[in-house]
Amino acid sequence: MTKPEFQNHYEVLGLSHGASSEEISRAYQLLARELHPNTPRTGNKAAFDKLNKAYEALSDPAAREAFDRLFTGGVAQREGPRFAAGEFFDALNKEMRRRTAVLCVLYDQRRRQPDTPSLTFRELEGLMNLSSSELSFSMWFLKQRGLAGVDDKSAIQITVSGMEFLEAQAPRTEDVMPFIRQPEP
Repeated sequence: MTKPEFQNHYEVLGLSHGASSEEISRAYQLLARELHPNTPRTGNKAAFDKLNKAYEALSDPAAREAFDRLFTGGVAQREGPRFAAGEFFDALNKEMRRRTAVLCVLYDQRRRQPDTPSLTFRELEGLMNLSSSELSFSMWFLKQRGLAGVDDKSAIQITVSGMEFLEAQAPRTEDVMPFIRQPEP
């Protein structure tokens, strides 16, 4: 009989040890949509099972308290904070290309259909090879920087600043196209 592998439930949910119940619930909901085995691009049964196990342990106050007692006595507590430089810089570079791809799609929509320049989040998501959480993060940044905006019907559109940004940077096709879903033949 093999010994079960220790799972850091906070790490699985991407949360810190002191996360609130609301943060645990929110993180679970976002990840569950992404990892559910029926999700075409990002479904992952093994990761989904780990996610459910983590949520069960941390959403029940008694189970969470028991886990916290074990956790503080384990090696994981003594590791302390760390900076995963390679992983971080890879993710940063990928996110910059992802945002550029979103702007390209929004620019193209405005160029091709100036009378209806906006896309709903769902329409945009359907055009992109991105998970919902990746697209949400990119859109948050683009809106904060004024490169994209939301119209009176909550649809997304590129701004003049976004168009000027793209024109000044001249994105490379090979950096953008992996993030844009190609039409089925």
